[in-house]
Amino acid sequence: MREGRLILLGVGALGLSCVMTQLVLMRELLCALTGNELVLGVVLGNWLLLMGAGAWLGGRSERQRDALAKFLVVQIVLAILPVALVLAVRVLRNPMFGRGTTVGLGAAVAASFVLLLPYCLAAGFLLALACSINAQGDQVQAGAGRVYLADSLGSLAGGALLSLFVVSGINSFALLAGVGLVNLVVVGWLAWGGMRWRVVGAAMVSGALLALIGFGLNTDALTTAVQHPGEQVLFRGNSPYGHLVVTQADGQLNFFQNGSPVVSTPNVAQVEESVHYAMAQRPEARQVLLVGGGVAGAAKELLKYRAEVTCLELDPLFLALGRQFLPENLADPRLRTLTADGRQVVQRSRALFDVIIIDLTDPMTAQLNRFYTAEFLAEAKQALTPNGVLALAVGCYENFVSPELGRVLATTYRTTQSAFKNTIMLPGGRVFFLASDGALGVDIAERLERAQIPASFVTRHYLDAMLTPDRLADLQRAVTQPAPLNRDFNPVLYFDCLRLWASQFHPRFGIVGGATVLALGIYLARLRGPVVTVFASGFTASSLEMVLLLAFQALCGSLYYQVAVIVTVFMAGLAVGAAWANRWSVSSAQPATGRSAGTQGLGVPEEHRSLGFLEHAFGLRGHGQVTPRAPALLVPEGQAETCRDGTSPPLTTKPAKVLAGLAISLATLGLLLPAGLNLLSRSVAFRGSALAVQIIIAWLTFVLAALVGAQFPVANRAAFQGKITSASRLYTADFLGASLGALLASTLLIPLIGVTGVCWLTAAFNALAAVALVWKRS
Repeated sequence: MREGRLILLGVGALGLSCVMTQLVLMRELLCALTGNELVLGVVLGNWLLLMGAGAWLGGRSERQRDALAKFLVVQIVLAILPVALVLAVRVLRNPMFGRGTTVGLGAAVAASFVLLLPYCLAAGFLLALACSINAQGDQVQAGAGRVYLADSLGSLAGGALLSLFVVSGINSFALLAGVGLVNLVVVGWLAWGGMRWRVVGAAMVSGALLALIGFGLNTDALTTAVQHPGEQVLFRGNSPYGHLVVTQADGQLNFFQNGSPVVSTPNVAQVEESVHYAMAQRPEARQVLLVGGGVAGAAKELLKYRAEVTCLELDPLFLALGRQFLPENLADPRLRTLTADGRQVVQRSRALFDVIIIDLTDPMTAQLNRFYTAEFLAEAKQALTPNGVLALAVGCYENFVSPELGRVLATTYRTTQSAFKNTIMLPGGRVFFLASDGALGVDIAERLERAQIPASFVTRHYLDAMLTPDRLADLQRAVTQPAPLNRDFNPVLYFDCLRLWASQFHPRFGIVGGATVLALGIYLARLRGPVVTVFASGFTASSLEMVLLLAFQALCGSLYYQVAVIVTVFMAGLAVGAAWANRWSVSSAQPATGRSAGTQGLGVPEEHRSLGFLEHAFGLRGHGQVTPRAPALLVPEGQAETCRDGTSPPLTTKPAKVLAGLAISLATLGLLLPAGLNLLSRSVAFRGSALAVQIIIAWLTFVLAALVGAQFPVANRAAFQGKITSASRLYTADFLGASLGALLASTLLIPLIGVTGVCWLTAAFNALAAVALVWKRS
């Protein structure tokens, strides 16, 4: 039917909306929950989990009347919901959790679950409903594959628009209102063609409301002021690296990045400790590299020494705001201020530095962890003079070393010792690590006095109280425990830092957590045949994508600018894989006649059956008469009529073989990927060409996505159980597998078992799924 084909346009618009909504809500929740990578993993896991639940609910909608009208109404709701959800995040955050408080892990799980619930359930339900509408005629089995492809193409468009959002800094309300208007235009067009005037009217009213909120009212400014009561908002905006807000209250300037305060002036204690502990070791230093901290005043403090200072900040907008609101910290002509990735500068620097200071927050993300790995420390040593000093800081010591803090200190200490002969620890406001091949000492006060360096906070009285023998001995005892090296592809330190952060909230597993694990266990135990394979591919897609993103950061530097490109490449791979699978499915399933069953069953006139590649891709056009080697149907002889009637045939032969082959291909990719990434990291030729590494990682991303995208249409044919039942089960398995992969890979599996362990785990999972599929077929 015509409506089944036109509904694909609505599914594409839904895919576009889902990608952009996911991006914006993840950033808004990151700001509201003052979160880290663990919070991002929780939000993404909840998103995919609830999408799977929505698809499962959609499986019960096969016999609904006027399904198209329901599809259009739900899509109108989905066009408005994202803007409403962002409003809720910004307005309700302070009343629910209190202003300035850090939200615990349990509260973050609950808040993100409740917030995402309406949108994700409705979106998942809509995908399953679209499969029912689209499955018509003799090609009912191909309906889910066409919907999957349309969704992938819409997501591909969303990934391309993601680049515009990242670079241009469009605010959340304008972006979501624009995406919502696109969905409403599609809804209005579909409703107009079907003469559903009420739906057309609802779409027009909703569009006017979205335009008012997104472009008419200054909603972004109003809600930002609500988030910072009692403060004057001097600036708000987005950069490719996060959401930035600058406020002023009682003469104090506050810089917020992604909801967390990163600079507050004046903060003399933090600035002086960051500078003088390191510089006291080499007060005669002539070349100093400062990574971070320049806006806060560390670069200005370094000018008390006779040194040329190179200051690096990653975010150009953050640096511009520092120059605008704190010009005294950056205006001195002796400062050389650059916007660049600190690790890349260290890798490529031809000049040698006497001191390198890493003035960054604790490595609770993979991005920050890159500056605390054995590989970076070895690179930094090459950029230092023979007796140069490297300084960094982690944790916060207050006369007690908890087990979690002890693990962080031990891992950091062992990692610094892997590159330098000498390492000392100083318990200040944070625990400062100084590493060098030359002599180091804890007599900071004497050294500063000999060099005649004035200080307001780091004075003899303060140092005598902080650097006492018992405090120093306490740190030394903490680092005697066994600890692993923190590496690029085995980032254990950022997992340890996440554990340290979570320990302050005393998280409990609880009844809800136990019930969730039990329900997931029961679900997994009941999976059979192609559904297992789709679940494994969803898990693999999320896990290996995390691996590739981590590899990109480690080998190429900051990921923020390129993340949109990688997302777009992944979505393109999904679309290409799904298109191939749909085309293969239709060509393999053609009856042995000269007419195309794809168009014959849809009642499309003969003169309208030449739409080119898209018809082939969506399975709406056949390939003529089938040769004797291609079976007319994908079921054993004598069961073809059962399939045409839409009932549940047994597992079919050819799709099962293809599906098993795709699973084995994913397993092979997982087995070979660690060797390929290690080769990239060790190869001097590739190290010298970031572009070559980017191209290779993009190609690997495309191959991974193409294999995953091809599985869904093939799996739907392999175990068809009605227009919507099979699609619902497969969508649920896909989303739940991806949810589990997203939640576990970045926050648990990669830090604990490393990149190689994760890749081999996914390989084993897919190989077992292929074996189970072949065993059931036999």
